[in-house]
Amino acid sequence: MVGPALNQKRFPVLFFLVLCVVGVLVSIELTKVYYLARTDPDYHSFCAINQAFNCEVVALSSYATVFGVPLSVWGLAGYVFAFVVALSCLWAKEATGGILVLLGMMYSLVSLYLIGVMAFSIHSLCILCLVLDAINFALLFVAFNVVRQKGGAFVSAIKDDLLTVSKSRLAFIAIAGIALLALSFSYGRHIVNSIAPATNGGEKEAKNEGECVQDAKLKSVSIKTGATSDGRPWFGAENPVVTVEEFTDYLCPHCRRAHLIVRKLISEHPDKMRIVHHHLPLDASCNPFVQRTLRGHEKSCELALVAICAGKQGRFFEVNDYIFQNAEEIRAKGIGAREIAQTLELDVEKLMDCMSQACTREELRRDIEKAESLHIEGTPAFVISGKVYYGRIPQEVIPQTETTSAK
Repeated sequence: MVGPALNQKRFPVLFFLVLCVVGVLVSIELTKVYYLARTDPDYHSFCAINQAFNCEVVALSSYATVFGVPLSVWGLAGYVFAFVVALSCLWAKEATGGILVLLGMMYSLVSLYLIGVMAFSIHSLCILCLVLDAINFALLFVAFNVVRQKGGAFVSAIKDDLLTVSKSRLAFIAIAGIALLALSFSYGRHIVNSIAPATNGGEKEAKNEGECVQDAKLKSVSIKTGATSDGRPWFGAENPVVTVEEFTDYLCPHCRRAHLIVRKLISEHPDKMRIVHHHLPLDASCNPFVQRTLRGHEKSCELALVAICAGKQGRFFEVNDYIFQNAEEIRAKGIGAREIAQTLELDVEKLMDCMSQACTREELRRDIEKAESLHIEGTPAFVISGKVYYGRIPQEVIPQTETTSAK
């Protein structure tokens, strides 16, 4: 009878261990999403369902990195540490499970905070993150059952476990914790450092500096850039086989992903494809066709005006890339036009003056009205030969790379 009773008392701890293993596996998958979302423009996670539920949006946000390390890597270390602590509870006869309750409480509080961040700051929920949150709450529930099995009170169990822990067990937990922190920081920094930063275009400043003029034709080291006859900036082929008109919002996470994909496509077909840029901010302050400003898009109009006026200084594509790359930080910190201009060493006063002019807003309005005339209902949208495609440019319209036949 002693054997079955002992196994029954150990069962909650064993279940705690199983939850930790599941947490490790999910954390590994989240780390994969974090890395691929930043390095592979063609990557699409199974949990990127829509704007409301999208792991990639969360992974691309500034909140996904803490102290220069992916949050998923810290989570991975946390579950391994919880596993180690649970093992020590199995070995130590004096263990009451109080430390497990303390860990469960800490992990649950972190989950509550991160759920709030996803809901109110990122405005998108990560399904894998929610799975980890459920695991954290389950860890707390199971830890309570460990204490209950041993017949103790929760508060006293925590106190007793901390005061009666043996030196050998304490040393084991401490060494494991320090080692995991060091390994997590090293591994996390390695992941972050392996993600090559996107490079900005090297456009020269336009010589024509008049007010409300169209972009001058610009030079780029690798990809040609210029402006259409009606002043819309383009990059890619001078004599394109395929011309794509893109309509994007700088604070649309899907637009950032599309931006990376488009950059890759043009680098693969620099003499065959051309991308013509149009602004379509989902912000009611400048877009009369939007009934209300979507959450998180409150500065979209301002950012579009910044890009337009940067174009007057011959710096459109540099600013365009910068805003897309830093959209989460711009939104989270409320970074404005003046600060962006100062960061990129634009002529700040000229840019601010340009943004205040009616003809600049008229230029933005033309983009918005063109999108409305094409019945575009969301971003990113790509128009090819009059047909609208959402999300990405379809493979069938991409020029085929010439290859020699083996036969």
